[in-house]
Amino acid sequence: MKGVLLADENPENLMTIDHNQAHGWTESWPARVSAILAIGQGLAIFGLIWFLISRIEFPSEVPSGPILLYIVDIALFSVALGLPALLAALSGIGMLFYWRAAWLLAVLAEALLLAASLYFYFYLPDSQFERSIYIYAIMAASGLMAFYLNTSDVRLAFAPNGARAG
Repeated sequence: MKGVLLADENPENLMTIDHNQAHGWTESWPARVSAILAIGQGLAIFGLIWFLISRIEFPSEVPSGPILLYIVDIALFSVALGLPALLAALSGIGMLFYWRAAWLLAVLAEALLLAASLYFYFYLPDSQFERSIYIYAIMAASGLMAFYLNTSDVRLAFAPNGARAG
């Protein structure tokens, strides 16, 4: 269906609007940008985790001392930031298909990433990630992404049908 004819009180004033606009579905660039950013953020964090794991030189015997602390730090970092990164990437895929729940998942992923980063920053004084550039970058990216997800254009793209039409 190419368009829908709508009329006001005067039948001479007919106007044609797009079928997607008539039903409240608009394809917006901010929604696609937020999807690409969420997928990129998730992939970047997975790349960082892969990089950190690849730097481990596993000894032939049971590790102890500093290497064990390093392995525990990376394991904690991988779990604490890997799961929200996976959620961010999945929400980005959902945002490409304009699933309304994807916006909520993206905001939840950003909140979890910020919470995990703040936990590393404040509560793990012996961790190698306490004042790391990785934590600063993740906090900055998550904060900016949370602000971007809450812009009116992005929220409008994922709003319920009644909110979009009105």
